[in-house]
Amino acid sequence: MTICMGCGGTPAGPVVWATAAAQARLCVACGIATTTPEPAYEDRLTTLEDQHGEAFYAAPAAFRARWLAGLLPPGARVLEVGCGAGAQLQAFRASGFNVGGIEAMPTRAARAADAGLDVQPRFFEQCAPRPVWDGVYHTDLLSHVADPVDFLRQMRPWLARPDGLVAFEVGAFDGAPESWSRWLRSPGLHVHRRFYTLQGLSRLLDRAGLRCVACRDFDLGAYTAWIRAVGAARAALGRAPTQGAARDGALESAAPQSLGRARRANERFAAWLRYGPASRVPTGAPRTLLVAARFNEGVSRAET
Repeated sequence: MTICMGCGGTPAGPVVWATAAAQARLCVACGIATTTPEPAYEDRLTTLEDQHGEAFYAAPAAFRARWLAGLLPPGARVLEVGCGAGAQLQAFRASGFNVGGIEAMPTRAARAADAGLDVQPRFFEQCAPRPVWDGVYHTDLLSHVADPVDFLRQMRPWLARPDGLVAFEVGAFDGAPESWSRWLRSPGLHVHRRFYTLQGLSRLLDRAGLRCVACRDFDLGAYTAWIRAVGAARAALGRAPTQGAARDGALESAAPQSLGRARRANERFAAWLRYGPASRVPTGAPRTLLVAARFNEGVSRAET
């Protein structure tokens, strides 16, 4: 039976997306759309290894690091869950943090280690907690993990203080769910277990025993329009899309140097659209949020 992670009930709202193989149904009680059948891709990490090229993660890393630097003191210890090849960790380190990472995809974990980063090459749930961190950070994982409530709760034993910081980026949707498809023609039901509205994300944090202490949101209208334009141009040239293709990272590494530079330049411009002045123009498009939260004092470590 499908369970809504925002309220613990059964999603009974409209189907907001559907493909031949899956559908995403909205829970009208809390605003989270759940995919059925649920994707099970942990055994296909090699296939998913390069869902995005490295430039996709590296381009906004410095921006996220500056945001986190406003929430934690210099020298704070930050653990990144799902750190990939380490671009974000390197940006955190450049901002004065002491860093460590966890990454389940073997080749990306190896690249992070080659860059001199301390990374555990396994799933977060398989690691033994060490309560030495001032903050735990992750990017875009809440739509992919099997149980996001438990995933968030499991971060508490890693924190040096009971109210240590949990920070993350997550996509969310505002307005009527039926309008989402105007912006996202292919939401990726094969890898996304759920999709959040702002209301649904708030319910999720509450169930995990977290209270939001800081949030920045960015309208993705300009970013989405640019990605579509680039995709259309590449399709006209008979080339693979720049994002969402499992082969993209491999293509980037094997491409001529000039093509690699062009892709990196494209990702830098896309990141500027995603977090820059254009993201402050309301368009009704999906949004991306940077959220910082702390555990409620009434939640004990034993409950996690």
